[in-house]
Amino acid sequence: MQWQKWKLLIGLILGLSLVVSLARPARPIGNGLNLVVALRPQGQVKLKRSSWPDYQPAFIGASLGAKDHLLLASNSFAKVLCQNLTEWQPEAGRDYIVSEGCAPTSTPKLLEFDEDTLPERRNNNPDIPYILRPRDTFLLNQQPLLRWHQVEGASTYQVRVTGPGVEWNQQTSATEIVYSGKQSLQPGARYWLIVETDQGKSSKDEGVFGFTILDQEKAQEVSAAAEEIKQKQLSKPAEALALAHLYRSNDLKTEAINLLETILADGSESLRVDQLLGDIYKQVGLNRLARERYRQALELAKAAGDLDTQAQVLGGLAVTSAIIGQKNEAIAWLEKGKEVYQTLGDQVRAGQLEQKMVKILGG
Repeated sequence: MQWQKWKLLIGLILGLSLVVSLARPARPIGNGLNLVVALRPQGQVKLKRSSWPDYQPAFIGASLGAKDHLLLASNSFAKVLCQNLTEWQPEAGRDYIVSEGCAPTSTPKLLEFDEDTLPERRNNNPDIPYILRPRDTFLLNQQPLLRWHQVEGASTYQVRVTGPGVEWNQQTSATEIVYSGKQSLQPGARYWLIVETDQGKSSKDEGVFGFTILDQEKAQEVSAAAEEIKQKQLSKPAEALALAHLYRSNDLKTEAINLLETILADGSESLRVDQLLGDIYKQVGLNRLARERYRQALELAKAAGDLDTQAQVLGGLAVTSAIIGQKNEAIAWLEKGKEVYQTLGDQVRAGQLEQKMVKILGG
């Protein structure tokens, strides 16, 4: 009898622990992020990260840390969007530490994601209707578009949204649907999306993914910051990158994904757009989609001679390949990534990538 009571208590504790861990999306964030939003001519503005011994050509969309350096030739031009959304236009003909023009702040509006955090280990089994969006994210829209992976042979899908005061079910033959429940989704509450095929395959086989509507005060703050970015008259890819970083900094990962996918669908070609989209896919556990974007970013980075982006996306390819079970491919990407980091003289990041892969592959 006493043992039965203990088993019940242990079950309750484990259940509460799970609820707490799933209560809201994780937010592993690093320092403030400064973004190169314009430069010319290409090759005359150079970047040296704090872990590099030498300068490399800078590219639009590169994120800058406070200790990184920018070197401008006498006839060059660059503009940086700082972490507090002010603009810095360094004078040509000299070398700068980024903190000279973009002073660190305790309340940055653009945040650097902590890449040392291990990504979601989701295999994205194509035989189940795994969730595409919204997936562990905050949202601005109270009638969100719900989307999932199309399963071969499935004729219909049963879609369910559940949470405080909400129990909504809808059947559809499509792979997306707009939430149309009579019960409004309330800001701050956590909701869960589950999809099941007519063959009994469920998104729960990969995990249960939720979303939260951003509260009104925070939503207004993000909207004001987004409008501030739009007023700066940046190029289309630069504006999209700045807005996507803003959304990601506020856990609005689905909003960032929607924006970046729209930019790519419109035909804008930017290796940093592909890279950032891959990074956010990886962050939410959509590792197969992340690999697609990383492959595209890698080809563009090679064509541009952008070693910095090459190293980063090779690392992303190594990690996502390992997660979906492509071990040999993952190791091959790892070796190529380390090689590029070593070309940059960045032994620190080469070592960090290898350590992350050891954790994922287990040796």
